[in-house]
Amino acid sequence: AFKDVTTLFLLNAVTGDEFAQAIITLNVAREAGVDRIVYLSVFEADRAVNVPHFAVKFGAERMLVQMDFSATILRPTYFIDNESMVKDVIME
Repeated sequence: AFKDVTTLFLLNAVTGDEFAQAIITLNVAREAGVDRIVYLSVFEADRAVNVPHFAVKFGAERMLVQMDFSATILRPTYFIDNESMVKDVIME
């Protein structure tokens, strides 16, 4: 799947094995010769490590460093699309 890929955008699903998915992907990418990773993390991942999802994101960020990838880490604060999940509550 990574044949001739030089840059990978990594967006993990929010699941119980999110960290495992990230590590597996990073290892496969490294073996395939991917040079650069763009990783979608979360705002203040390094400060809110008591939140499991944030801790996973920060762990993956640290793995990018340890694996010596050239990386861009994006830490968005919020997506307005998230509001659609709670639309009824907001409208009421």
